[in-house]
Amino acid sequence: MKTKLFVMLCIAGLTLLSANLKSQNYSEHYFNSFDNSTDADGWFFTSTAATISVANSQLIIDSPHEDYFQILTPLGAIQGDFSFKLSIGQNSEVQLGFIGIAGFRSMLGLMGDENGISVVYTYDIVSYTDPELTELFSIPDPATEINSIAIETMQIGNDLMVYLFINDELFQSGTIVSVDPDLLYGQLVLGFGAEDDNPIYLPITEVDIRYTPYQTDEALFTDPFNNNNSPWFRFGDYDDLAESLFINNGKLNFLYSGDPDSQLMVISPVGAVKDFTIDIDAGGTGMNGTGSFGRIFDSKHFIAVWYEDDEVYLGYANGLPEPQAVSSAFVDMENVNNIKYSVTQTGNDLLMTVLHNNQFVIDGTISNAPDKLLTGQIVGGYELASELNVWYDEVRLQYEKLIVNTEENAVNPNKTIIFQNLPNPCSDYTTIQVASTIQSSGNFILFNNEGQTVYTEKIKLVRGVSNTIRLNTQQFKNGVYYYLIQTSEGLMDKGHKLVVLH
Repeated sequence: MKTKLFVMLCIAGLTLLSANLKSQNYSEHYFNSFDNSTDADGWFFTSTAATISVANSQLIIDSPHEDYFQILTPLGAIQGDFSFKLSIGQNSEVQLGFIGIAGFRSMLGLMGDENGISVVYTYDIVSYTDPELTELFSIPDPATEINSIAIETMQIGNDLMVYLFINDELFQSGTIVSVDPDLLYGQLVLGFGAEDDNPIYLPITEVDIRYTPYQTDEALFTDPFNNNNSPWFRFGDYDDLAESLFINNGKLNFLYSGDPDSQLMVISPVGAVKDFTIDIDAGGTGMNGTGSFGRIFDSKHFIAVWYEDDEVYLGYANGLPEPQAVSSAFVDMENVNNIKYSVTQTGNDLLMTVLHNNQFVIDGTISNAPDKLLTGQIVGGYELASELNVWYDEVRLQYEKLIVNTEENAVNPNKTIIFQNLPNPCSDYTTIQVASTIQSSGNFILFNNEGQTVYTEKIKLVRGVSNTIRLNTQQFKNGVYYYLIQTSEGLMDKGHKLVVLH
């Protein structure tokens, strides 16, 4: 009778408890299996050479040559714990890879090459071509074909646990002690490359992400640039990004002198959008290249307003990196300290308007706009300048998000609850009850206070009953341990503390 009552209480309270536990780790779940041609909408690709397509339930990135390029998800900046899983199709050709999170100056993620896979991080990217990274742990190249790879983080107190999964199996974990808060937010990034100008072919079959949004207002965002590690994302010329594009004294600065083929760009933290207005307070002492703001799918598909010499242009690119203007006007930029660029879709037409200092300057229409121009991520910056000294004082964004309420996209919701072990502290034995509404198998994992796995046990979860794990704790030293369950649905109900005291 007691056992039946316990199971009924577990199942009855499952939804409420899961919601409470999930809110401590991440609130949203984004899953994409690329079954539809529009599933690539909102993703951003820095590649200038790659062809991006969705076919046969795969997102296919095909490039005849590429040193390195990055991919951003449509989600925008995130904060706190996250899980980022990538499933890869057959015949992929990639020699260098990264999967993780990146802020304006910080990054944390899995980095792979021909020698193996490592987890690396930095709080201050001072060079993009040769960053000074701290290696948390590494493994040699796995002696198995990699069908999926994932990074998952869990903050416990002031420390950050980081897990590496390959083919849904936990391969390694480590702890960043006294983690700096800058490492706990940023944008989810994939990076891929090849050496010696080799081709890249990357078929992605699934992306599974669990996260909490950094931006809680889904319509408005303001950044006065009072955070030197803001979750804007930098891209462009790797040799110049760190020293020429930086946040300081409440300004986003573009300071450059050198090759006129330069490119220094930023992507906003709000993710993929439909209609939007970007409202910028800006200043500077000089710019002899091209400044632009727009919405971008990739370097060959975008809409924008751009400034060259004494002209302002409205236009788009559709398959070529060079934009086509739909309207232009003379402008005297000397007294312009505010630029407002708005894009509104009416049917398949895009209406664009530009104001300077709240006064109308120019408008233009893109009739029957191609699909790749209807959504994208908000970007701004400068290129083709040999001398550049300009800044943004503040940016205000109004926007309609492309992806709203990502929890609706969840196909593998967390339906497993692990209860606190009893007794605790424990000396000889302790038991852990697990309630589940799914039939599954996985691993019970116990790790010490330093993030090292000390015990793993394969388990089966039976739907609708009380699953019991009886753990012999005589084999463990006195101390604090943590436990969780890992299944194909991810890490379940993380962060339980187990104390051994003989």
